[in-house]
Amino acid sequence: MNKMKMKTCMLTLAGLVLAMAASAQNFVMKGKVKGNVDGCSVMLQKYGLEGVTNLDSVTIKNGEFTLKGVVNQPEQYQMVIDMNKPGTAEPDYQKIFSTRVYVENKPMTYDVDLTGFPAERDMSMIEPVVKGSTTQDIYQAYLELMSPIQDKMHKMDDSINQTTDLAQRVSLAKEAIKLQEEMRHQTSLFIQQHTTSLVAFDLLLESFSSLPTPYTSQQIDEMMGWLKNDWSSSAQYPMLQMQAEMAKHTAIGNHYIDGTVVTPEGKQVKLSSLIKKGEYTMLEFWASWCRPCRQEIPHLKKVHEKYKDFNIISISVDERDADWKKAMAKEGMTWTQVRNPEVLAVW
Repeated sequence: MNKMKMKTCMLTLAGLVLAMAASAQNFVMKGKVKGNVDGCSVMLQKYGLEGVTNLDSVTIKNGEFTLKGVVNQPEQYQMVIDMNKPGTAEPDYQKIFSTRVYVENKPMTYDVDLTGFPAERDMSMIEPVVKGSTTQDIYQAYLELMSPIQDKMHKMDDSINQTTDLAQRVSLAKEAIKLQEEMRHQTSLFIQQHTTSLVAFDLLLESFSSLPTPYTSQQIDEMMGWLKNDWSSSAQYPMLQMQAEMAKHTAIGNHYIDGTVVTPEGKQVKLSSLIKKGEYTMLEFWASWCRPCRQEIPHLKKVHEKYKDFNIISISVDERDADWKKAMAKEGMTWTQVRNPEVLAVW
């Protein structure tokens, strides 16, 4: 073989190697969606305090789509299917289907049946099938573990809503609390059995994100020890440490932290001045850009209408006053509304 041919072969081989390497670093997710979805947008999104970032977005054609991108390691994203008409200025958040997926640089598939959504079926009734990601498989195992308990929870909620007898409601509520404790117990065991997985990391992070925290400060320290050996040198670990410290602010047995919030009229007031003594008050943190938050608002409206002595204070973390007020006008919430974009740093 002469030098020219050898050089050509080497360049060809080098090109093939580079192409294979590039291919190995990318993920391709092919999806199939049933229902009236052609023309709808599909997005892989990540939520953060700075807002929403898109990994990729495409339009569904003939019930199919393909998403592509690169992740440095397994990462959690939200698979979002927006069933509002393209160009809708004020989207109906009830028409947006969103589920968690764990993306890896592997060929992946996503299949879901959205027939009848949202008029006849809500998100809790729809289970997408995601394949190709090892991390997703672990997450699916967790969902299957939780499914029987969640089914009992849904039935319990229905029973509570269907009775007006106070004694029976109290009894059912106590049973619901036991189911919540069982969910936390099973989640704790799952985390300890999968300490190297991102799923375990995310579940622990979420355990510390609930407000108010369902743990004592001592329990939080113990839970942090579960992942210390596997995650303490990772880039994500400081975030977990920060969330654990924030969780202690609302841990069982601790007093809530007071702070300054701003009313829609622009007046600065102390949070403590809005909390009625001797009554239950829920502090609801949200933002105009937080889709899951806004999807919960219709449910909160029903609860607030039904239980007159149950107080709600919605605290927006929106940076822009205009974004907050526009979202408030859209949602039509009737309870106390205040804003403080820095409040999460305190809580």
